[in-house]
Amino acid sequence: MSAKRATIKDVAKVAGVGITTVSYVINGRYKEMRISEATMKKVLQVANALNYSPNPFAAGLKTILARFVTVRTGISGGTLHHLEIMSLLDDLLDVMGQNGYSIIYNPSKKAEKLSAEACVCFNMSSEEFFALGDENFIPLIAIDSIIDDPMFYQVNLDYAKAKAKADEYFNAPYDYVAVASANDALRNEILAVFPETIFVSELSEIQALRLKGNLLLTHSSLFKAFAATHRDINILNYDAHLAVRPQVVFDSIKNAVNRIQADGASHSAKI
Repeated sequence: MSAKRATIKDVAKVAGVGITTVSYVINGRYKEMRISEATMKKVLQVANALNYSPNPFAAGLKTILARFVTVRTGISGGTLHHLEIMSLLDDLLDVMGQNGYSIIYNPSKKAEKLSAEACVCFNMSSEEFFALGDENFIPLIAIDSIIDDPMFYQVNLDYAKAKAKADEYFNAPYDYVAVASANDALRNEILAVFPETIFVSELSEIQALRLKGNLLLTHSSLFKAFAATHRDINILNYDAHLAVRPQVVFDSIKNAVNRIQADGASHSAKI
């Protein structure tokens, strides 16, 4: 049995406004009727979350945009950040293609409207993420970013799991080097697990490091870089999450697009 189609009453109830307000917003008359921008955005976000299609044109628009997913990154980020996004794109191409989706990397850093069914936001600050969300009412999926809003699917590394593996592997002191994050919440989570994390943005920074002798890495861009520059140290390239990340990201995209209500663990996946 197919799920019940959302109505304008459902949107109004969840958004906490009247049906008339929803109607004005959906029909682009919110300024004329002096409806605040905050209310307008709330109504459109709820309408998107409930998959509400007010008319045949809107349903047709959804069909036109279907099967295209765009990938965006934050403003900050050095060479290693760009290598990481290229690695993510390579990983996603196969699983997306196998499921009939096209994926497009959009290098723009502006908070602008996107012609896509969903957007994957990689290593993006909360401010940039929400600014992009304010301009778009399509699902946004956060990768390598912690967003304090349960509405958005998120996929991040399970740092506690990586630490447990490294503790067992080395059974001795070790360094953890990570690509610098633009997301403050993620950075804080990393430091909570690895208080002495060494963050790097450029290849030149790697060459200057003086390490203890044991090293944990979790970013693919760092695997080859350290193999070439620090051959005299014992390196654990922790890559378990990279093998499963493409499928987990795709599942998040699919669930977000289909407005599937997932449990907390699925909605904010740690791999």
